[in-house]
Amino acid sequence: LPADPGADASLCGMAATGASGTNAVRYGTMRPNVLNLRVVLPDGRLLHTAGPGRQARWEPGDRDGLGGGHAGTHSLAPCRKRAAGYDLTSLFVGSEGTLGFLTQATLRLHPLPEAAAVTTAAFP
Repeated sequence: LPADPGADASLCGMAATGASGTNAVRYGTMRPNVLNLRVVLPDGRLLHTAGPGRQARWEPGDRDGLGGGHAGTHSLAPCRKRAAGYDLTSLFVGSEGTLGFLTQATLRLHPLPEAAAVTTAAFP
């Protein structure tokens, strides 16, 4: 998870506040990393911001992002680009619960870095 959660943080709470953290420069804040939200609206209706059951645009382990699928499984090929209506996911991320109550979040996950380095510097 790219955002740096606090001690008692929940994923939907982090999405509702548009949280960031120490890794925001590298991976971005919560807004670009939330793919879909399930929201309970003030009148009690249930809303999926990107459609119910939205899945990732690529298979886990698919390095080129072209999907492809294996025999016997469904293909997760990239979705066709479209701009039909508002981006409801981005609208609800950072709304702090004023537009609805976030109950489920589908997040984009990033792979672990291949290598990490630590440097210590002492100042007099």
